[in-house]
Amino acid sequence: MSAQRILLCLVTGAFLAAAAVAAGPAENAARHYAEAQRLLETTDFDGALKAYGDAVAADKANVDYQQQFAILRQVVQLRQAVVKEKKPEKRETMSRALRSFYYGHRLYGEALPLDQGQHDRLRSAESAALLAETLLELGRNSEAEAALAPFIGSDAAPAVRILGAIAQARQGRLDRAREVASAVTLPESAPNGQLYHAARLQALLGQPETAAALLTRALQATAPGSLAAARARARTCPDFASVTSNAAFAAALDTASKISESKCSAMPSCGGCPQAKTCGHATPPAGSPQ
Repeated sequence: MSAQRILLCLVTGAFLAAAAVAAGPAENAARHYAEAQRLLETTDFDGALKAYGDAVAADKANVDYQQQFAILRQVVQLRQAVVKEKKPEKRETMSRALRSFYYGHRLYGEALPLDQGQHDRLRSAESAALLAETLLELGRNSEAEAALAPFIGSDAAPAVRILGAIAQARQGRLDRAREVASAVTLPESAPNGQLYHAARLQALLGQPETAAALLTRALQATAPGSLAAARARARTCPDFASVTSNAAFAAALDTASKISESKCSAMPSCGGCPQAKTCGHATPPAGSPQ
């Protein structure tokens, strides 16, 4: 090989090595971040936390990596603390924070013991609705119906009646589900959770236009920071499977929020924020029973 060719190879090799060094940290960080998300999907919280930490170390300027690491670190701490907490009010606050995180990442199996524990302690219509929602997400329809049964009646809260009707519709009892759907009227001020569930029920009953109208209202009542997650949940919800090709439903998914954006509402979780009860972002994501 001639000296000129050797020199050319050395220069080319040096250039490629320099490019690899320049691109390496960001690429490594992205790989760690993707690995963290994969591990989180498998409920390996400790492994995911380490991978998020590695992503932060590899790319210290990436704010999203820092946020995800901080949130998951808090979640890991809460998971350990909630089982030891003796004060009911504090334990409930912890459970709600964890549940919000689990729902944001579709880890419904992790939410189930929280909801079951809360319902075992409280035995209220609200705790039954939360438990039934999670059971429905896991496809355990008869169990969801059974959890709601003691609280079903003409004076029951809309969330209880609607979730019960979803469970019935999924089990083929459409006539009974239609009775509930026709009897429940949601006011203009209805929270996004009720509207979302009502949209699911109408889709199961073969009413795509009504389902789309309710979903539109649900997304309008969802905080901007939670809108992407709410849309993703609607797109993958099996109850909407029969209406996904409907033009009105597709248009509904593009609905913008009417909730004012707060300073922190772009954050992926309210966590333990002391302003969570007063800011617009504290509005529960579409789908949460209310």
